[in-house]
Amino acid sequence: MLRKIILVAVVSLFVGNLLAKENTTAFLENGVGAKALGMGNSYTGSWLDGNSFYWNPAGISFAKRREVAGMYATSFLETSYNHFGYTHKLPKDAAFGINWIRYSIDKIPVYNTLTNEATRDPNNLYGDFIEGKNFDNIQQAYYFTFGKKHKLNFDLGWLYYNLPIEFGYGFNVKVIRMATSGLSGIGIYDAGQKRDGSSLPAIEYDDLSVTGIGMDLGFLFKASMSEIASKEGLGDLGVGFQIQDLSEEELKWSANTKDKVERAYLTGVYYVQDFDWIIDEYTFAYNYDSRNEGSHHFGGEIRLKKMFAIRLGSNGGDATYGLGFIFKGFTLDWAYWNHSKLEGPHRFNLSFQF
Repeated sequence: MLRKIILVAVVSLFVGNLLAKENTTAFLENGVGAKALGMGNSYTGSWLDGNSFYWNPAGISFAKRREVAGMYATSFLETSYNHFGYTHKLPKDAAFGINWIRYSIDKIPVYNTLTNEATRDPNNLYGDFIEGKNFDNIQQAYYFTFGKKHKLNFDLGWLYYNLPIEFGYGFNVKVIRMATSGLSGIGIYDAGQKRDGSSLPAIEYDDLSVTGIGMDLGFLFKASMSEIASKEGLGDLGVGFQIQDLSEEELKWSANTKDKVERAYLTGVYYVQDFDWIIDEYTFAYNYDSRNEGSHHFGGEIRLKKMFAIRLGSNGGDATYGLGFIFKGFTLDWAYWNHSKLEGPHRFNLSFQF
């Protein structure tokens, strides 16, 4: 059975990107964790903390302790983006996690061309803001994660020794919930209407809502480079692969419209090297994300005296920066995304392992 699981992982790793489609998911594409963002969102190969549930659910199977984590982010255009989660280590190299992600936009203004108080003027598509009329949009996801790790020995006969490798696999079951508040009584143009006239009737909706269930599947290989190269002093290498939205779930809105969440493929490499110096650890990471016609992500981290971390990354071409402070199980992280088109968000993350 285990050999079949490994075979699926290896085949998926090489053919997944060939099958990739553009992903239309919005709020769940922002990622989780300030450390991950500071390293350019190159985290699919990581095995080091509970935030792996998002990047690769197989990563939590490497958990050594329980962990509680929370994130607050100032996102684009005054939106709010938050996360809270718990990872629990189980016996026999297994773990489960429960996580909640919330993305909200409050007090979205309504313009008169989007209500039944005015006709549509093709020369003024947005019209004037109507004072006192606005609505809120809240998007949430609940993740339930399980991961399992196995320790394997590959017989490399031509080298006369066995290569020890740790192999993990995991999955997410996620419940997605999106809803608006404050739309009742306001006429909104239906997105499916053909807007070729100056006077289209508005359609009055109640508040909109949608609920869907999706699934992610991940695999992670971790090995010691010292064992592979037969040379002491080398670090650990992780190679991860995740299929997000495996079932390509269909979301049905209360207004009788549908959205389909396209499948996405994430591939990552994560290398951690220890040093016996002021810099006691260095990390390099790379990710490929199939969404939005594909994007490349790079990141690095140096740790000083096992207490401070400095991070730098490239998030699909945009520079990211991050800092971390580690003390007695607590980790406080900050990251900034220098977005090329929008005002960059700051992200803060606090976690505790016990």
